[in-house]
Amino acid sequence: MKRNIGFFCILLIFSCKAYSQQRPPQHTYSVLKVNTPALDSRIEVASNGDTVLISKYSIQDVNTYSRQFVEKVYKGTPFFKNGWYPGLLYFEDNSDGNGTLAYNLINNIVYFSLGDKSEAVEAKPIGFTISGQTFQKLDKKYQNVNTGYFELIFGDKKVDLFRQYSCVYSAKITGERTGYEQEGGNYEGEYIKMHKLFLGYNENVVELKSNSGIYKQFGDYRNAMEKFGKENKVNPKNEEGKIKLVVYFSYLLGEFEK
Repeated sequence: MKRNIGFFCILLIFSCKAYSQQRPPQHTYSVLKVNTPALDSRIEVASNGDTVLISKYSIQDVNTYSRQFVEKVYKGTPFFKNGWYPGLLYFEDNSDGNGTLAYNLINNIVYFSLGDKSEAVEAKPIGFTISGQTFQKLDKKYQNVNTGYFELIFGDKKVDLFRQYSCVYSAKITGERTGYEQEGGNYEGEYIKMHKLFLGYNENVVELKSNSGIYKQFGDYRNAMEKFGKENKVNPKNEEGKIKLVVYFSYLLGEFEK
């Protein structure tokens, strides 16, 4: 069943029928491509295991005025877990709503549908749960955060640790395709997903660094945190190491700021 909604990505415009393995019904939506709108698109899993976005375009031959149809393949999608999932929206007036959600990581927009026959629309919740993971806006509690949704992965009365997901589009070929491309010849471009960890403390949120400079972000507890990190061989470059540091930071705050 198609559902129509419009929204904007940084680099692509196309109408897209997205589906996930969990939900057979298709969803139709639009995204931005540089100049040419696609007729429609679909999300599939390629034979090599890649999740790909396949878009169909109509091109007019300037010499014969005939119209041709071509398909272009993009590696990945801009959506969290590459599809639509059952979820729950939370609103500022304490109301909520169950339905099917899709979360665009490029523009931080959540799309919502009540069922197979209803239109999918852009939602503006203060938080939502999708595929078992909960995201929330932090505007009220942390004054320096204005946009985006964060997933809480650790929290207590004094400190929080958040994960924020993002996505960027990278074009594999910037000029005309020649057929002799050594790499990326099968894809027009790729959606690259990533995430960062953020520390919430004293009404501010800061991104946790991935080097020894991370210890400066613990303020007056810098020396104690650095000592803990060295004694326990904590690697601040990986997520596990950062989580260990924040948990210990929470312990220190509990001991010395009772």
